[in-house]
This record gives sequence, structure tokens and C-alpha cells, in this order.
Amino acid sequence: MRHFMTLTAITLALATNLAACRDTSSKNPESLSPAEIADQTQPATDPADSDSRGFTANGRFRQSFKNSYPLEYACTTELCTPEFQKYPSRIETTQAASLPTDAQKKYYADYIQPALVNYYNSRKANSAKWLSQLEAKDADFANIKLSDDQLRILQTLNALQNSDKIPLMSLYWTGKFSQVDFQKAFAIYQHMGTWSYLQQMHPKLSLIEAAKMELDFIEKNLPRLSKIIGGANSLDANITEKIKASQALDLDEMEELSEYSISIHRLEHFLFGEGKAVIAELMKMSPLTPEMLYQIYSKKKLQTEHTKRMQTDLRDNCSDRYFQSINLYPQTEQLEKFKSLAEQTRESALSLISTQDPAYEKVKAIQFMYPPTSDKNSTSWLNALLSKAASIQEDTDGLEQLDSQSLYAKALIMTMFADYSKEENLCPKIPDEKISDKNAVAYGYVMVSWYSVRYPELGASIVAHEIGHSVYAYSNMSDVTKSCLKQKQASDNFTNEDFADLFSAKVSQNLAAKYQIPTGNMACALMDNLYPLNSRDTSDPHSTFLYRALQLNIANGKQIPASCQQLALRDNAAATNQCN
Repeated sequence: MRHFMTLTAITLALATNLAACRDTSSKNPESLSPAEIADQTQPATDPADSDSRGFTANGRFRQSFKNSYPLEYACTTELCTPEFQKYPSRIETTQAASLPTDAQKKYYADYIQPALVNYYNSRKANSAKWLSQLEAKDADFANIKLSDDQLRILQTLNALQNSDKIPLMSLYWTGKFSQVDFQKAFAIYQHMGTWSYLQQMHPKLSLIEAAKMELDFIEKNLPRLSKIIGGANSLDANITEKIKASQALDLDEMEELSEYSISIHRLEHFLFGEGKAVIAELMKMSPLTPEMLYQIYSKKKLQTEHTKRMQTDLRDNCSDRYFQSINLYPQTEQLEKFKSLAEQTRESALSLISTQDPAYEKVKAIQFMYPPTSDKNSTSWLNALLSKAASIQEDTDGLEQLDSQSLYAKALIMTMFADYSKEENLCPKIPDEKISDKNAVAYGYVMVSWYSVRYPELGASIVAHEIGHSVYAYSNMSDVTKSCLKQKQASDNFTNEDFADLFSAKVSQNLAAKYQIPTGNMACALMDNLYPLNSRDTSDPHSTFLYRALQLNIANGKQIPASCQQLALRDNAAATNQCN
């Protein structure tokens, strides 16, 4: 996720960070956006410059391609010229978005830059405090015996970090733990982010009421965790106040609440809940003795890390990403308008599905998840910077109050688990330029990207494509179509994506007929280079952009350029066949 973790004077934050990557071993069905494959479908290589990504006047690929790949060049330009002329390439779009207005530059200078300076200063002050505390109390550490609770914290964090390497933990993780409510909700959250965790944890409640339930859980369990650790940062005060006042949280606040809550749930589960027995067994099998812990503890490592942290100057390498997030992402009015279009797209999709088909109810129940507005991007990153700085300051203030035992426990945690490199680059916290439309089929969510909202005619086609994955997964009336698509490529590797494209074309036709919404060839619009007709990457379920552009043209009943017919005869004669 892109935002900051506010959880804890080290320990609670680690619970989420260390465990987050464990859930990818059993991915659920998910289809990424058509745009996700630009670098995976192996575009033709310019013989004049094998590393070149330069463009001609059409903004897509070099003129020299015309001589080296004449049929691909001719087919692509004849097929896609209308989209090339109407829509800028994605690279052109993102480059233009990096150029700020004078007002945006002023806002950055007046608000963002001071917040960045404050964040870096708070990190330096925190490191200075750590160094002074270590110097003052290090001599006591060799004789300290940690409490059973502190040992369980260390054992728990070690088990979470190495769940795939510890047989007992691995068995529990993939078995009983995977069925715990909050862990199942977290699996969905990993795919979709935003409010998906709250919605899955409390499906019958509004998001406001769900947030209250999670805050109540946090406030009941944080005190005893804090007591063990020797102090733990609370949830951001602004978020807490908004929840208690029954105010809606923005997307970043919901994600911060969700990740904070997930960490509390996990620690509570393994320290006091059902997972406690697993940790107890691990403590018997591999006890953490005082001698072993003191050997693990490294004052030198901590001093090196904190000294380096203090010497790190502010590096303003995020301004381009920041301005992109402001200029690429939609305005509120633009987003609300697209939400109506997305529902019209769903309606048009449903009109193509029999009410007796299992896919009908699945499509009807799909929940769309929309990108944040540009204003939200700006304020949320600023608030995240301020929140993170305040959290670090809270930790700094707390260090002064820690006794030697608690400081030693936290120093051990930092020695064993802390990764300061994740703090160095703040850019990942800013929404980026990636086109992130996708369908988490198993969970009933479709995520909509900034690109779809920015270019609504294409966006409707992309949303229809994502809906098509649900139809593919659940329909019992589409076997003939699937068989036809498979035969065209002599492989079922691309059938799911090709089906979604075909479904998108049919939905687009309905939208044009009923709502007079023009249809565009999304594969052409998303094309940033010259592609072959046949895919060379069997690990990617997407056909090449050229193949997809041709299929969309055929499905929409448009004339096939002679160059494309020649290319098909050479490379795949079945490519021009029509499936219904």
C-alpha cells in the first residue's frame, strides 16, 4: 500500500510489514488491466536502436519500424490511426502531467516542502534520541532478562517474518490461520486496498459503522500490547476523531485504519488468542535465552543505522510523482460522472447475460472501486507526512520514559527486523501513473484507474473488459465462445483475456446504441509501441496489443485493413475469424 504505517514504536508496524508478503503464495483469481502488459508482450525491437523507446509523430513508435516490420507497421497504423490521433500515448500523458502550474508549484513550496522538511527533521531527532539512550543504557543490557510477554513478542515477530521457513508456523499459516476472519479480509485487502478490509470484516455495516467497530477493537487491545512493548503509538488522532464523530474517512485514512487494525488483530491473535499455542510451542522448540538474545543484539548495527539516518539530507525526488498524481487523477465532478457511466456499462453488460446464467447475479453484485480525486491525492499525502512526523515524535518522546528492559526489547526488535531503507524514499506513498484497472473475480470487486476516468469512452470499454472476466469465470452459457477463441490461437493461454475483450466490444455496442456513447479501440489507445500479431510470452495471459486491437475491430464489425489480412495470412490465418 502507498501510505505510511502509523502503528508503533517499531513493533506493531513490523507485524504488518513482515507478514504482508506471506499471503501471496495462494493468489486468488485476478485479471489485471489491459494496460498492465506493455512491457510483457515483447514489442518489436527497433534495429536502429535496440534500447530505444523513442516515438514518431504519431507518438507511438519509430519510423524505422516501417522498413523492418512493414506488415506490423502498416496494420497497426491503418487499424489504430483514429485512436492515435484522438488519444495521446500514456507516456505523453504522464510526461505532460509532471509539468505543474504556478499555483501547484506554490502549494508544493508552501505546504508539501515544509512537511517533508519536518518529516526528515523528526527522523533525525528520533535517531539522536536512540543514540543517546543506547549510550546511556547499553551497559545494562547484558544482565537483563526479558519478561515472558516480551519474549513472546520476539518469537511472534520472528514467526511472522519466517512463516515459510518454520514448518509449524507454515502449517498453521496456510491452514487454520488462513480461515480467520481478519486474515481472509486481509487477503482481499492485499488485492484491492481502499475500503475492502472494512467491508469484508463488517459486510452488513456502513463503512462509518465498520470503522467504529475496528476502532473499538483497537482501543480495547492496544493498552495491553503497549504495556508489553513499553509504549506504542496510537492511531492517528485525526482519524480517531473523525470515526468518533461519525464522519466518513477518505481512502487513505481507511487504508491507514485497516493496516493499523490488521496489525493489532495479528498480534492479539498470536499473543493472546488462538495462535498463542503455536507461539508457545515454538518457544519450547527454539527458546530465546538471555545469552542468545544478547548475541543477536547489535549496538554497532543500530548506531550505524541511526548515524546514517541523521546524515541523510532531504532529497526532493518526489515532486514529479506528486504533480502527476495531481494532474492525472480526476476532479470530483469528473469522477462522479464516470460512476454513472460505470453503472450504465454494468446495465449494458447485464443485458447480454441470461438471468438464468450464474454470471448474471455475479455481475450485478460487482462493487466498483474508484481512484481518489486529485484533491484527495494532494491532501492525503500532506496529511500522511504530518501524521508520520507526529508518530515519530511520539516515539521519540516515549524513548525518554523507557526503562532499560523495555529499551533492550525494542533494540532487539530493531536489530532483528527493522529495515530503514523503506523510509528513504517517500515516493511510493504517492499514487502513481500506473493503469490499475483489474477484477478480483473471486471477491466481486472491480478496480477502476485514473486512466479510465480521464478517458471515459475508453474507460467504459475497460470496465466492460473487467466485467467480462466475471462472466468468463461464472457463466455456464459461453462454452461455444470460449472454444472459438481457443481455436483462433491454438491455445487456451489467452482465452480468458480474449473473452473479456470480445465481451467488452459487445457491451460497447450496446452503450453506443442506447446512450450514444462513442466506442474506441482500447487496445489501440493503450499501445505505446509496435507489437507482433502473435504473443511470444506464454507466461502472460494477454494477447499482444496488435492482436487485441484487431479482434476488437472485428467484433465491432469494422472493416479489416488489407495489411492486417496479409499479416494474418502470414502469421495466424485464424486471427481474422469471428467469434460470437
